[in-house]
Amino acid sequence: LLINRIGRKVLLGILGIILLVILLLQTDYIQNIIIGEVTKRLSKDLHTEVSIKHVSLSFFDKLDLDGTLIRDNHKDTLLYAGTMKVRITDWFFFKDKIDLKYIGLENALIDINRKDSVWNYQFIVDHFASNDTSKKTSGKPILLNLQKIDLKKVRFIQHDEWIGQTMTVKVGSMLADIEKTDFKNNSISVSSVDLDKPYFSIENFDGFRPDSLRKKNTDTGMYFNAGDLMLKVASIKMTDGIFISMLKGEVPDKGVFDGANIRVSKINGNIENVSFIKDTIKAKVNLSAFERSGFVLNKLKADFKLTPQIMEFSKLDIRTPGSRLGDYYAMRYKDFNEDMADYIERVVMDARFRNSTVSSDDIGRQIPPFYSPKKRPSPHENSSAACPT
Repeated sequence: LLINRIGRKVLLGILGIILLVILLLQTDYIQNIIIGEVTKRLSKDLHTEVSIKHVSLSFFDKLDLDGTLIRDNHKDTLLYAGTMKVRITDWFFFKDKIDLKYIGLENALIDINRKDSVWNYQFIVDHFASNDTSKKTSGKPILLNLQKIDLKKVRFIQHDEWIGQTMTVKVGSMLADIEKTDFKNNSISVSSVDLDKPYFSIENFDGFRPDSLRKKNTDTGMYFNAGDLMLKVASIKMTDGIFISMLKGEVPDKGVFDGANIRVSKINGNIENVSFIKDTIKAKVNLSAFERSGFVLNKLKADFKLTPQIMEFSKLDIRTPGSRLGDYYAMRYKDFNEDMADYIERVVMDARFRNSTVSSDDIGRQIPPFYSPKKRPSPHENSSAACPT
């Protein structure tokens, strides 16, 4: 009887200790001590700075991180996230299907760069790849389903001195409701995306990569979609967007459209039925915008298609303050990035206009020698134009 009493006390003591540990691990104080030790170890192993100012973790459904910082081997910022929030299925570790209910990121910067063939984040990939001693099992795989993404003041910069291109992507805010994710089959289906102040720019310049190492694209290869992603988006709402494509060091003439130096601002409207399958992007667009040259686009409505060989606008309805054009326009090329940078010489335009009115002011911005603000061509039934190849 005495032994039974002692056994019960020992068992209760062990359970009490376990419960106390669980409760302590739920407190911010203990969690931040643990995360501090983890980041110190990572900083030592990676030979750079890894830090998190504050963490709040619920073991069953919630993770909040404040002030996450990772520097590269040159001590430059690789990743900074002011606030990151994750909400997940309750008791997710007991389930085969895990719902990532919410991922939020605020005041964040991702800055990747390279001067040769190696990116500044490669040392992290190499570290975790070398420490991955896990063995594949034949057990049932865990399914991960992402439901909502919420971004506020997020920037992504890719500075590639190897090929000669800087890409910058920014959003004031983005809220995406995701219908289904299938990471096994590389498929994502999105119900809606709301974009406020999206910004996308590409700046091209001479890179360090020699011509002998340039990749050769073939008609059967993936030009835009190397990862073979299948993406569908039912609706995108865009407010006050900006798109820029430029050549570094060039100063375009004012008031004249330059295909190598495009700056479109005040982009507003809707994009529906978006699909990105293999190397083809399709969508129904209805947008308004303003181009650097002074070209005002009151309305651009079309069925849009982009492939490695063509950018096509069918069922086209373009309206400016002085013009209305429809119903087909396409740009054909051999290499999207290279040919668009030399638009006049390399891009072939295919325009089939019906019942259209063209303002000489709009023509003048495209073809300066013909500019005359008082001249207004009469409507025409059909036309086509092509740049020299």
